[in-house]
Amino acid sequence: MDLRSCRRRSCHNGYPDDTGFWPITDNQASPSLWDTVRQAILAEFNGVDKPSVGFWMENLATSRPAEGQDPITGKPATNFGAPLYNSQGETWANFQDLTPWSAPFPHHVSAVSNSTAADGISYAFSTYGSTYVELYVQDIDKVSYQNELREWSRRLTSTELQLGLIDMTSTNRVLQWNRTAPVTEIDATPSLMQPFDRLLSVTNRFQHNLPTDSASNTFRFFRVQQTQ
Repeated sequence: MDLRSCRRRSCHNGYPDDTGFWPITDNQASPSLWDTVRQAILAEFNGVDKPSVGFWMENLATSRPAEGQDPITGKPATNFGAPLYNSQGETWANFQDLTPWSAPFPHHVSAVSNSTAADGISYAFSTYGSTYVELYVQDIDKVSYQNELREWSRRLTSTELQLGLIDMTSTNRVLQWNRTAPVTEIDATPSLMQPFDRLLSVTNRFQHNLPTDSASNTFRFFRVQQTQ
C-alpha cells in the first residue's frame, strides 16, 4: 500500500483534477484491493487537511421497456459503480453520459432506448447522489427535452437547503442532506427541552442510516449548520 500511496500522491500532484481508478484485484478476497485503495484515497483527501476528491464514471445511461413506461434501467449498476455508490456519504460522484439519448451511437442504441437525458440525471441523482452530469449537446438542444432539463437544473442548483428523513424499511430510516459545504454539522435531540448532540460532521451531501431502535427513535429534532 505504501507504493500505491506514493503513486496516488504523484498522480494527484501531476493531475490534480483527474486520475484513473479501475476495479483491481489481488489474491486476497476480503477486503477487496480496489476498496482498500478507495478507503485510502478518502482517508487522505478528507476535506479537512487536504481537499476532498470525487469519483467519476463515463458510462451513464438509462433505458425503458417502452416510451414513458417504468421501470427505468440505469447504468452503471451499483455493483459496477461500487466505488461511487459506496462513497456517497464521504465524497461526490460525477458522470458523463455514455451516448446522447436523442442520437445514440450505433453500438449504444439499446442502452438508452425509450429513455431521455432527464431519466439519466434522475438515475444518477437518486442512485449515486450525483448532482453533476455532462450531457451531449444533441440532448441539450433537443426541444422536447428542454423543460425536464430546466427543471433538473433548478433542482440541482437551488439554494434551498433540504434535510429529510426517508422511510426505507420498517427497521431502518435514512437521514438525507442534499447540499455540500466545507463542513456540514448535523445535531439531533429528542426534545427541544434537551440539548442537541452532534450526530455527524461531513464535507459532502450524505445519507445517514438511523436504525429504528429505541435510541434513534427518540430523535425528533435536527439542527444543521454549514461553515467555511
